[in-house]
Amino acid sequence: MSNTRRPKQRNRPAHLTVVPRDQAADVVELAEFRARLAAAGAPPAVLQVLDSASDMAEAMRCLTEAGLLPAQEESVAGLLEGWQPLLKPGCDALDAELCGTEFLGMIRGAAPADVGLPDLLTEMIGQVREYGGPEALAMLRVLAAVGPAEVRPAAGRAADALVAAGLTDRPWAQGLGAPRVGRCFGYADAFGAQESIAVTFTYGRKSHAVVVLIDHDLGGGIKDCFLSDRPDRIRAKYQQAARGFGLEFCDYQPAEAGEILTAALSMQPCPVEPDQIEDVRDHLDLLRSRVELLVADGAILSIRGGRPAARGRAGQRPARATSGGA
Repeated sequence: MSNTRRPKQRNRPAHLTVVPRDQAADVVELAEFRARLAAAGAPPAVLQVLDSASDMAEAMRCLTEAGLLPAQEESVAGLLEGWQPLLKPGCDALDAELCGTEFLGMIRGAAPADVGLPDLLTEMIGQVREYGGPEALAMLRVLAAVGPAEVRPAAGRAADALVAAGLTDRPWAQGLGAPRVGRCFGYADAFGAQESIAVTFTYGRKSHAVVVLIDHDLGGGIKDCFLSDRPDRIRAKYQQAARGFGLEFCDYQPAEAGEILTAALSMQPCPVEPDQIEDVRDHLDLLRSRVELLVADGAILSIRGGRPAARGRAGQRPARATSGGA
């Protein structure tokens, strides 16, 4: 289904200080930091500076003064370069979300194991707010929509502060992170080993699907996750695959789909192929934010007395039956 994937928005900052200077002393000891850089092949000049420093604060200061580490202002400027495409005409809410979720995947992969992502993002939010500019506002609005729950309020407050200081939100910022929930559907193989589910959403007249592969043989986590701007094609391919293998094609209520995906997200992701690893890295945060919408939509349906979900399918994998369906 590669022809139904939505093209990715690449976000690669030119300079990124993964360990903030004023937080590094709280994260790793100087000796451990030096050992990590040495193992990574750091230049001898960098190691010499670390050898002569008494603590992390002094090491970071000396590296910056020697031009071996970008100053904070330079680092933030480089970071914000990756958000410039969001300022171009024609950028929409989904483009902005994709830029943000790929950014989060990159940061998560680059951060040291002992640095929590929310702490790192909180540090970045403070620096970006202080630096200011349209790119900063774009970044903060996106993080407030698709960032980890712990940092969304801080990102939103920082964005509001920049608007209060005179900046203007881009048109896509209105309604960001809140598309309308659409159809949810999927099928599984006859042995219950793998399960495919697609959840669709709409911004105005533009629809998209988040397409997810769950592997129960590998622990029940997310094996692949990508976006498509042709939900109709995804649905047709799912129906064709279900008929071809004598499986049951299932339509889900949002609460059902949310339950299935919440369970999968609670497990360790299990991508295997290189493209799956890249897909999961770049889209997992967006999937999490979309699952929140599914769960919320199901709760609203229940409160309003709408059609209840078919509970028989939510608690078990849907394709144990052998009757084909469309």
